[in-house]
Amino acid sequence: MMKISGIEGMTIDQIKAELKRGGRFVIFLYCFSIIIMSFRRPSRIYFIKAGEDAIGKGVGYTVISLLFGWWGLHGLIWTIQSVITNLRGGKDFTFEVIASLGIEDTIYEELISNRLTKAEKIEKPKEPVSQYIGFWLGSWLGRIYRFLWAILYQKPGSKYAGFWRRFIAFIIDYGLILLVSTIVIFISMIMIPKLTGHYEYSKESTNDLFGFANVIFSFLLYLVYSCVMESSHHQATLGKKALGIIVTDLNGNKIIFVRALWRNLAKLLSWLILYVGFIMAGFTKKKQALHDIIANCLVGVKGSTAINFVETQNDNKMG
Repeated sequence: MMKISGIEGMTIDQIKAELKRGGRFVIFLYCFSIIIMSFRRPSRIYFIKAGEDAIGKGVGYTVISLLFGWWGLHGLIWTIQSVITNLRGGKDFTFEVIASLGIEDTIYEELISNRLTKAEKIEKPKEPVSQYIGFWLGSWLGRIYRFLWAILYQKPGSKYAGFWRRFIAFIIDYGLILLVSTIVIFISMIMIPKLTGHYEYSKESTNDLFGFANVIFSFLLYLVYSCVMESSHHQATLGKKALGIIVTDLNGNKIIFVRALWRNLAKLLSWLILYVGFIMAGFTKKKQALHDIIANCLVGVKGSTAINFVETQNDNKMG
């Protein structure tokens, strides 16, 4: 029998009575990262009685995710998902638990009826729902537009790309890499058993293998992709190109593949110190992250970077 917290000493009839009053079974989510690999796990099942605080029971899992989950390759996304789920009171597992406990008779119908009755009692807005949705979307789109404008606007004479500009470029690249790697690994997980004839994998082991392979392949793909693009005539990944920024050496020249490799491998150090190395791009004089400093690189605005860097070097020499 599965381990459930909150039903100690309760009989089946007492559990059914609590369920009718609004009780529910939930699980909370948490994630943790080890170096660059992230892992997401569910908590044990909790029984939340009617009127009981569910969010409080999930605080520990939320804290674990916030402290230890966000620095891996998938950790940031999983941390956000875990926090949102936990702040909503956990993921409802009521019907799955009822089935496993053997509570059959009319409890399903009663619970469904109670939930439908509660939903029907919600008053409908006087105005069309589309009007409220449109207003809400318009408000948030306006905020997003102002936020992006504040990030992307480049003051005259500025030559270095700041933290937020680089962060959005990374999100674009990360999304592309994640999409490609997920498709490749998914197809591989389907094709390999067919080619080898081995199908003896449990659901849990398959999910763990898929997640581990996806993390490793994503990292290797990102490493090769970044090095090739940044050492090419583009001097930037697709995300950086979209944001109008390029990678150069300290003199504004194109970097070679070896330096690009060294720069991207140095990002592991920034991961190990909880992203502090990346955040450095927001307050260092030349907007350099830790890996830029290690590899003697600069990240600047396309069109002004090379000219301004070289002119600055020449002015210093003439002075």
